[in-house]
Amino acid sequence: PVFIALADTIGQFSIPIDPFLDLLVAFRQDQRVTRYETVAQVLDYCRYSANPVGRLVLYLGRCHDAHRAALSDCVCTGLQLANFCQDVAPDWDLGRVYLPRAECVRAHYDESMFGRREFNDAFRRLMTVQVREAEGWLRRGAPLVMQMPPGLRLSTGLFVAGGLAILDEVRRQDYDVWTRR
Repeated sequence: PVFIALADTIGQFSIPIDPFLDLLVAFRQDQRVTRYETVAQVLDYCRYSANPVGRLVLYLGRCHDAHRAALSDCVCTGLQLANFCQDVAPDWDLGRVYLPRAECVRAHYDESMFGRREFNDAFRRLMTVQVREAEGWLRRGAPLVMQMPPGLRLSTGLFVAGGLAILDEVRRQDYDVWTRR
């Protein structure tokens, strides 16, 4: 039914089915996956949950090409990772952890510490790495801003700047996202 409602827009902007199908993969994954073992698994989730949104914007802006899509994927992945950084507490409350278990182990932050919402040096180390990773994705995608049509440059720039501002705020509060989002 959703695709029937979107048919005119899909046709008008020549949007392929792939971004929509990718989003459905992410929706299904949200129903069954609550933990991710590796960075690669989190990035794979971003491929389906965040990146299709950016690609849809490119199609709607009539500016989709392979180069812009790759930059958009970087921005969208960075935004998703920034969201995971700021939302550790609400995600935990929903029974989800998007911080890769391998990174938690590397930082010596275990599941019982999550359960206690423990802010300590291990959590700070973990979040420092996560924030740096998200920032790297956003900065790699930032050249997209000047490659967008003039009418989309400001909004694209605001998305990048907003993601970086979230990460700066996480740093400013010394990575303690347990007590304040």
